[in-house]
Amino acid sequence: MGVLKSFWSEIIGFFGVNQFLTILQNNEIDLFEEYFAGEQPENLSENISTKTLMIFKDPNQIKRAATKIAWHPETSEMRIGVTYAMLRFQ
Repeated sequence: MGVLKSFWSEIIGFFGVNQFLTILQNNEIDLFEEYFAGEQPENLSENISTKTLMIFKDPNQIKRAATKIAWHPETSEMRIGVTYAMLRFQ
């Protein structure tokens, strides 16, 4: 039992130090400071825009959340795959 306790103490200590270093690294820069004020991007090929083509509804009577939406942009037939998850188990 002592070896297992020592092992877990080492693992927890490692994760604690790792998390502490990550927090220190994130605190080194101000995430909300504007570092390049007045700079314009050079490589804009086109304006970014979005357009809604279709709206799909879940055919299931029990409401589920869509967790992943995937499609293949290179096919001639536009196909879409959606995975659903029930967030509350009954």
